[in-house]
Amino acid sequence: GVGTSPVLHGELIILQCDEDGGEKSFIAALDRKTGREAWRVARKVQVSWATPVVVRAAGRDELVTAGAEAIIAYDPATGKELWRAKGLESNAVPSPVAGPDVVVLTSGYPSKVAMAIRPGGNGDVTGTKQLLWKYEKGTAYVPSPILYHDLVYLVTDRGLVTALDAR
Repeated sequence: GVGTSPVLHGELIILQCDEDGGEKSFIAALDRKTGREAWRVARKVQVSWATPVVVRAAGRDELVTAGAEAIIAYDPATGKELWRAKGLESNAVPSPVAGPDVVVLTSGYPSKVAMAIRPGGNGDVTGTKQLLWKYEKGTAYVPSPILYHDLVYLVTDRGLVTALDAR
């Protein structure tokens, strides 16, 4: 079932509604006063339990979503896709964290993947300078990372902590 939390952005409540196979996955925004749908966009990604994060980059707001197949940033006001990158290739359970000029996304099962992306891109940013780094250990299945100052803290399912330079 759905495991993401709603995201409040201005007058909109944004809901990421991914489902098992991805055939019916979507993300939508509702007017927070009337409940009317403001926009809805289909997502071709399998179920994700990671709550999206809103960041400010390149003079615009971006709603960054995690997924096994793709990491996608949307314009939170319209639902228009701004950029995408190759996904986490694993269950997207931990929620992304963001700091100035960086979004860190992780997954911990079955693969262990942590990656940092510079927001503000356009189109497919896979393999470009927008991908700051990728680290393939030290993550957990459920807990989200912590980003504090310039360090990102990862914890394994066994309680081991790793600190990485977020940039």
